[in-house]
Amino acid sequence: MNAKTIRQRFDHLSTRRTVQLERARACAEVTVPGLMPPVGFNQGDSLPDLFSSLPARGVMSLASRMVSAIYPLNQLPFFQHQLDMEYVPEGADTTDTEASLNRLDRRVMDRLSETNLRQELFVLFQHLIVMGDALLYQSDDYEFRVVRCDQYVLRRRPDGMVTEIVVREWVDPNSIPEEWSNVPDQKSVPCAGGPSNEHEPLYTLLERTKGKWTCVKEFRNAVVDTGEYDVCPYSPQTWSRVAGEDYGRSLVEENLGDIRSLEALSRALIEGAAANSEYRVGIRPGGVGTSKDLQESVNGDYIVAEPGDVWSFQLNNQVQLQTTNNARDALTRDLGRTFLLASARQPTGERVTATQIREIAAELDQSLGGVFSGAARDIQIPIVRRTMLLMARDELIDKQIIDLIGQDKILALKVRTGLEALNREVENS
Repeated sequence: MNAKTIRQRFDHLSTRRTVQLERARACAEVTVPGLMPPVGFNQGDSLPDLFSSLPARGVMSLASRMVSAIYPLNQLPFFQHQLDMEYVPEGADTTDTEASLNRLDRRVMDRLSETNLRQELFVLFQHLIVMGDALLYQSDDYEFRVVRCDQYVLRRRPDGMVTEIVVREWVDPNSIPEEWSNVPDQKSVPCAGGPSNEHEPLYTLLERTKGKWTCVKEFRNAVVDTGEYDVCPYSPQTWSRVAGEDYGRSLVEENLGDIRSLEALSRALIEGAAANSEYRVGIRPGGVGTSKDLQESVNGDYIVAEPGDVWSFQLNNQVQLQTTNNARDALTRDLGRTFLLASARQPTGERVTATQIREIAAELDQSLGGVFSGAARDIQIPIVRRTMLLMARDELIDKQIIDLIGQDKILALKVRTGLEALNREVENS
């Protein structure tokens, strides 16, 4: 690392992702603005008001479906430890061992059920769908937190493996941990982006070295803590990644043109309908009746006027409104299919057969198959591995079992996701 401090390293890598952040803010602006507010936003500012809520509903619906596939509501383990039969003697009875592994899976799942994993997975998938990038952090007390894409930078190898992560968090200097050493008394130079003037930036650098992660924390330009992890507590996630790029692309970015068109048409339709609903009463200059006669009269009163002295007029532009409405409906259907909204996928007949439900599940898996595979690799497996390491630290499970899991070892960690999880969701609904 050529930079003298972690802060300088963060600033250096930040200059390389300016376009990505602008793209992320543009995607959030037309879907869920609160996920990625504009630069300089604070709690007293207002977020944009949108004329179409379909993209926001689509993001929420798809994120909910993804969470159901990754983390089923029935609380059954979404993972399974299996014996590699290559290391098992032929004819050996593995019934007791498999029962023990099932109990291990249940114990780990019970520990995860006590955390906020489900809530944070929902937030995570919202970020991935809209912005394409996010960090999922698991603390030493098993709790989870999502780090927004403008609060970290990272580097990847050409094969996609993350080699370096720099996170910038904001802490209250009056609440820093007592175990931090070498904390300078002088405050660091202020930088933009903090929630308030009282908070100061804390920088965390994580580097992959020989299969392990080294961690260095910097506060006020001084190193306050160091450590090493077998499994990185920060898990970088992307929706889809372009080869050679450090950051991912989002589903919203892939459909940004349609979303912007839908917003423009919805605005035109609402404003046109409002203009079409208004009317005015005209009075011929020099006529017998006056505007005062009309204003002071009530329904059924007589007024003095000649035919043609008084008339009403309005816009009457229904043809243009119908054209606009048809174009908006077409975009609504297309985006509904993109976000897998139930209204666009669910059959509308009086009787829905089990075969139709299975077809829906198959279609969902086909549409999001790549995302499910990435989630299994980048979300589920790191969560289970780190949770088991923490449980071994706390003596909740046997530490020796950790050494038996992995490639070319007797135990393999498998995840359940994709079509199988979707079918379980349908069957349990």
